Parts: sequence; C-alpha cells; structure tokens
Amino acid sequence: MQCSGSIFPLGTAPGQRKPATGHQPQLASPDALLDPAIALQLQEQLKALSPRHRDAFSLAFRAAFQVPDSTPSVAGLIRQERHRIWIQEFLAKASRD
Repeated sequence: MQCSGSIFPLGTAPGQRKPATGHQPQLASPDALLDPAIALQLQEQLKALSPRHRDAFSLAFRAAFQVPDSTPSVAGLIRQERHRIWIQEFLAKASRD
C-alpha cells in the first residue's frame, strides 16, 4: 500500500477549503429585522405563558433592551434577531420553572 504523503483528507489541508456539500445557513446579524411571521409567533408563545412568567418577561425584556415603563406594551418592540434570541432563551428558562 502506498502512502499519499498527506495526513489530511482530500481538500482539508490547512489553508484549503473543504468542497461544499450542501447549503450551509448563515447566522443572522443581531440587528437583522425579523420576518413579521416570526415576531407574531414569538408574541403568541409569550401570550401562552403563565401570568407570573409574563410579568417576569416584561420586566426582564424592559431591562435588557432599556424599554421605559411609559411604553404600555413590549409586543410591538419585538423586531430584531437579538430579540428573538433573547426571547427563546427566556422561554427555555421559563419552561424549566
């Protein structure tokens, strides 16, 4: 058996890119605007929370994104990818309570 002289699989040596094998999703920028359907889905998930968790969400979201108490609702402020990420993390924690 002959040795090819390389320890790296074809196309994976340092400095070489591995051949593309399919679609690889790109991460969205935290500032990217959400699709309105995603924002609506997040709002529906938040409405389904218990009153205790909804109150905790409102306080935490206001603190995290510097929303003044004079703003009556945070629902319309869920517009960016950073909000989606934060909300999904909150929902995951709330589901463990």
